[in-house]
Amino acid sequence: MRPDLPETYYLDNVLTLFEHVTRVYADLLDKQQLDFLQGFAALGRDAKMLFIRLQNRSPTWYRAGKLVYREIESIDAAIAELAERGFLEVNAEIDHPTLLSLFTMPELRAIMTDDSVLKQLRRSELEQALLESDDDALFERLRKTDTLLQVLRADEYLLCQMLFFGNLNQSMTDFVLRDLGLYQFESYNIDTEQRPYRSRLEIQQHWMLYQLETRFELSDQTDRAVLTELAAMIPPNIEPLSPAYRKCQQLRYRLARQLERIGALSGAVAQYRQCPLPPGRERIARMYANHRAANQ
Repeated sequence: MRPDLPETYYLDNVLTLFEHVTRVYADLLDKQQLDFLQGFAALGRDAKMLFIRLQNRSPTWYRAGKLVYREIESIDAAIAELAERGFLEVNAEIDHPTLLSLFTMPELRAIMTDDSVLKQLRRSELEQALLESDDDALFERLRKTDTLLQVLRADEYLLCQMLFFGNLNQSMTDFVLRDLGLYQFESYNIDTEQRPYRSRLEIQQHWMLYQLETRFELSDQTDRAVLTELAAMIPPNIEPLSPAYRKCQQLRYRLARQLERIGALSGAVAQYRQCPLPPGRERIARMYANHRAANQ
């Protein structure tokens, strides 16, 4: 039988994570990261829990009226404190597509004027029609129906997870899976003498690689210039012992493979030659073999 998690399990897990990062990496963090950790520590319990609740979900924007967490005594007081301390912004400027995404179909239909044609559309069609209409009055009515919250400090929160896990493939979910008995992790002590990241540069390099990976996934992967630009931005001379080393090789290989697919062979070879991990050499050999076969 799986154990029941305490109501504030997520707060306990984040406090464990932040304590580890502060204890092991405080001397390598910049002012912005240290301010984040110190600012979070100074928050009241309700504000801490609300911030974590929102950060552990995927959106950046929320409606205050939709937030219901039984363990938080006063959502309104938590919002006010987070806004005052710079952890979220209340009623900031918001673009129209994001604003529409915060409302259900019945809510959108209810706020529209009596337009029977629009009300019969499916969600994607309705959103497109509203965006094309550029009805400022309607969007203003939407903004005034609830308090809008934009959660801030996501980068600092994610960076702490990267420092704790050594990657961004793991997340706070791994704590939950451990607590439920679904995962078992080796227990060992990490201190400043044994920490995976040995310098601020290694932290910055690993963080940059994750940013580049995100840009690659969102980019036009058929655009040779974009792929070449991303490849040129990969941090050079990453030490083999750095936690960023394998991520660097994986990203470079993905870029090389995509350059090869779109026929940018010289660029692909240049990237493969910088990939000491397999199958970089094999890909170069295959490309030369295919080239010879095509010219025979």
